[in-house]
Amino acid sequence: MRALASPCRVAIVKHLGEKGEMTVKDICQCSVVNELSQSAVSQHLRTLLDCGIISRRLEHPKSFYSVQDWPLDRAKQLFTKL
Repeated sequence: MRALASPCRVAIVKHLGEKGEMTVKDICQCSVVNELSQSAVSQHLRTLLDCGIISRRLEHPKSFYSVQDWPLDRAKQLFTKL
């Protein structure tokens, strides 16, 4: 859950959940992270990817990111128990 401690990462996950699969460039152009550099967005995506919250599909030369369903379902279960 540490990966979701950053408001930027939460915004990225929410945006991916609403819009579906996107490239880094697409994510950078959205209003929720437009103040971040592409490098910063890429670092946030790496953290989310390493934690299994998002997945990446490579289609050379682009990478497409999307939200994995199971980690978010598990997070909802944990928060409803609190």
